[in-house]
Amino acid sequence: TILEQLLADDELQGKIRTLDVDYHMANRASFDDSWQDIPEQELLERQVKVVEGLRRHFKVAGSTIEVYRQGWHPEQDCPEQLCGEPPVYVDGGYSPQRFAASYVNKELLTASSGDDEGEEEVPLEEESTGVVVELPPNNCEYAMPNQVSSRPGPPCLPPPEVWPYKTNTPWRAKMGDRIVRSVTPDITEEECEGWHLFGDQTWCNKAMTDETSIGLSFGIEERDLYSEYLSNYYHLKTKLFDCFIEPEKSPPIANTAPNGEGSCEGVSEHCYETPYESFRICLANEETEIDGRQYTTLSAQLADRGPLSTHVKIDVEGSEWSVLEALLESEEDQAKIRTLDMEIHYGFRAASEAHLNHLSEKDRIEREVKIIEGLSKNFRVTGSTLEVYRQGWYPQQDCPQQQCHEPVVHTSAGFSPQMFAVSFVNKGFWDPNFKAKHPFVPRAPGQSRRPTPTRLPPVPRPAPRPAALSPAVPTGDLPYPFGKPCTYKYR
Repeated sequence: TILEQLLADDELQGKIRTLDVDYHMANRASFDDSWQDIPEQELLERQVKVVEGLRRHFKVAGSTIEVYRQGWHPEQDCPEQLCGEPPVYVDGGYSPQRFAASYVNKELLTASSGDDEGEEEVPLEEESTGVVVELPPNNCEYAMPNQVSSRPGPPCLPPPEVWPYKTNTPWRAKMGDRIVRSVTPDITEEECEGWHLFGDQTWCNKAMTDETSIGLSFGIEERDLYSEYLSNYYHLKTKLFDCFIEPEKSPPIANTAPNGEGSCEGVSEHCYETPYESFRICLANEETEIDGRQYTTLSAQLADRGPLSTHVKIDVEGSEWSVLEALLESEEDQAKIRTLDMEIHYGFRAASEAHLNHLSEKDRIEREVKIIEGLSKNFRVTGSTLEVYRQGWYPQQDCPQQQCHEPVVHTSAGFSPQMFAVSFVNKGFWDPNFKAKHPFVPRAPGQSRRPTPTRLPPVPRPAPRPAALSPAVPTGDLPYPFGKPCTYKYR
């Protein structure tokens, strides 16, 4: 509906430099009654015409269609043609029901190819309107500009050329600066005996040498590269938890991913050299059930673990705060964690945090900031993705006239650390008496708070369908390579 309104207004289209859309074909938005009673074929035709109409004023720059096709494996998921037909698909069978697409206004391309000589560039300061903010000087350089992952060391967060937002709320800037200080590493490469950088993690090598430790990964979605890496590179057993992802979309949750069956070298699909366990359970600060989903606690999963015995990853879309609050209350549980890797979300409202919905936005974020600051008592920060995210932020392009809305939280220089990944290592590695201070005392059976896991039985992998029984799939006469042999250019 929004795009239909856009197509009806040439003036509005002319104001858009770039347009990025996450398409959901055949979906019916609950807030728009005009789509509810349309037959599915008419619904799709209407949506396709809207997408086609955008080409009048915009050019397509790219999409996620190829990436999604690369991650679609019908020969494994539907070897006997057992999958249901999607609402829409191309001749080759691939379904573009949901994907993201990026557009650029045609006027920009026309203007860039013309003669710009004689045009006077207006400085950003003269274009800007609204609040005046004195920005700090740029006194840092990216130490690892090509490392697209979590990075060790203090993050370089240079200020933009001009304040990008319509407003500047003092408490938001104060909270943002505190967030950055709380996750700025003070540990050196020498103290860690080197770094190991992988995705959202900066691991301290000193903490990655014990093959008797295990990994707990909370929030895995379709695929969990964190647990796979612990399994295949460090040869650690892992336990995976997620109550939202459907088993048919996640081989680890369905227990169909290779599980301790041999080497995973050269395997691009889900694969675990060292055995894993998976549970359809989410993480919260108490054992409960919310909207039909079972939740466990971090303490319950650490119950039978000794000191410095467990690697923990938490990516639970805003449910982490009460979990971390409970962790801070238990020196025993903190002592059991070797490394802690998290994606943290400031200002989110997760279902498991509904009891805090009465808090104001300021009080909610201040509580969350204090929780992260509290981790510094027993943990050291090894790295974060803050610098990578700052490197990918272009306020001088996106907000040259201070037209952007102020984010929930930002630094005094404008960068928003609302969501990022951060890695911690236990301070116990630098305390020779740590294990003596934290002796392992197993809980008696009656003391255990661990719930009975809701596990799915292993799903047997179907045998490949004989080639003679597989019908040929028509490729049609499309001018583009759907359903035809082609090579992925950006693997």
